[in-house]
Amino acid sequence: MKSASSLKTIAVLVSSLLLPVTSLAANSDFNTAFKDYNLALENNDAVLELQYAQLAFDLGKLKFGEDNINSANLALNLATALTKNAQKSQAMTFYQLALDIYRTNDDTIDDIELIDPLTLLADATTNNKQARSLLNEAINISEDSDDPLLHAKTLMLAFKRLVNTEFYTPRVKQFLIDAEAIYVQHLPTNSADRVYATYLLGSVLLAEKQYSQAETKLLQAIKEYSVLDYDHPFELSAHAKLVEIYSLQDEPSKATEHCLAIGNMKP
Repeated sequence: MKSASSLKTIAVLVSSLLLPVTSLAANSDFNTAFKDYNLALENNDAVLELQYAQLAFDLGKLKFGEDNINSANLALNLATALTKNAQKSQAMTFYQLALDIYRTNDDTIDDIELIDPLTLLADATTNNKQARSLLNEAINISEDSDDPLLHAKTLMLAFKRLVNTEFYTPRVKQFLIDAEAIYVQHLPTNSADRVYATYLLGSVLLAEKQYSQAETKLLQAIKEYSVLDYDHPFELSAHAKLVEIYSLQDEPSKATEHCLAIGNMKP
């Protein structure tokens, strides 16, 4: 008959032999879940995307550790999937978790890696003051980077998030102006980001009754949209805004020209 100590030794050995097998199984399950998540993402299946994002997150925490950057990225995936499924309050929890993990690892990552979690949380939160603070931090980081297009993108995100809040100021408007200038300098005329920034700036100038400047930007947007092989909705909107401008300026022939352009547009 084996002694108690011998049985304990055998139990420890069996346990140690099982650990790698368990680890491999968890790893395999994570890889499958993450593959299924990406497949759902490609197929635009929001329900399955959420299901597998949650599973990948749960298994990923076990695989990588709760404070690992990979777990932060899985939390961002889950938060985005929750947002797509109209579960915005739950999404906030995981956007915040992801940012917290990034901050925990700030001595091992580049500051530039904070921009995504900062801007995603800013977009998700209903607290406009918090959004402004997060976006200011993201802008400072992007400004110090050597990537002007990243800076322009961050400025655009900040403008769109704050434009309809109590924190809309001339400085926030300047975000759009600076972003458009960067896009004009660094992107071709048919770039979607560049044309949209020009169109949006024209729209803002029109709302502020700066008709001459608005006209210039909207005409430029139409010119750049015209190179597309289809009629963009913002091109139609730009024509409509020019009709408004010319009507206010008592220039009926120009207004009619853009009315006709709208009538000839094809989706």
